[in-house]
Amino acid sequence: DSFLSAASFQETTRVLTDAAIKGKRDELLGLKENVIIGKLVPAGTGMARYRKVKPAVKKETAGDTVPSK
Repeated sequence: DSFLSAASFQETTRVLTDAAIKGKRDELLGLKENVIIGKLVPAGTGMARYRKVKPAVKKETAGDTVPSK
């Protein structure tokens, strides 16, 4: 279980001190712990399988444009 996630809503100092003393390691698998450290979250376009997906770009034709006023 994530001690970073636990530290975000429990007694932060106690949770982090306990984790350090026990040599715990957080694998950063959840959204909350990734947000806390500023890492790309593993959801949506942040998921590994979507990181290299390139969006298809549709070429405009004369009928697709909006006339300017």
